[in-house]
Amino acid sequence: MKIETGYMPFKGFKTFYRVVGEKTDRAPLVLLHGGPGSTHNYFEVLDPLAELTHRQIVFYDQIGCGESYVEGHPELWTLGTWMEELSCLLDTLHITDFHLLGQSWGGMLAIAYAIEKKPQGLRSSCFPR
Repeated sequence: MKIETGYMPFKGFKTFYRVVGEKTDRAPLVLLHGGPGSTHNYFEVLDPLAELTHRQIVFYDQIGCGESYVEGHPELWTLGTWMEELSCLLDTLHITDFHLLGQSWGGMLAIAYAIEKKPQGLRSSCFPR
């Protein structure tokens, strides 16, 4: 199974991302972790979904978290920053159609993103407790 990792420049810092699976005609699943302060790591149990569903699974650590850790910049920890970061990630990875799965805080981010940004490419979203 193909796994690609990298960093996206964001606001003078860097955001870590991880993409599992091959690009296909099926919209990728973008995962939003809990926290704020958690990481993408607990979502890695979903790696097999890429192969089972024939779609990419996109993980990332939101700015200030995990591999995207930034010390001493609490001004970054805002809903606006994290929505902008998600938009930037989608642009960087050339994702136009996608599904969102947000857990805990990630669910709140997904709801806010869907309502405020009204992304045309959002195909579905799920916000488990």
